[in-house]
Amino acid sequence: MGDKMSDILDYLLKVISGDGGTGAAFLLIAIGALVYERQRLLKVIDEKEAKIDKIMDDFIKGNFTLTQALTELKTVLAEIRGRLK
Repeated sequence: MGDKMSDILDYLLKVISGDGGTGAAFLLIAIGALVYERQRLLKVIDEKEAKIDKIMDDFIKGNFTLTQALTELKTVLAEIRGRLK
């Protein structure tokens, strides 16, 4: 991959150092592509953060439900223990 990147950089340097109009147009296209890619990545990050938030909410709700169930079970066991004495 390093060779591919160096080839791209060499090509960029040739285009920029050549005709000014071609270099400027190429830079505008490159900037546009980078802006598009940034927007796409931000969207992906937002989607992943939403999934993480849902997982955390589900975990918290599940943990709360488990705590309530264990508390009720403790109460029932205490009642049974009281009746057995």
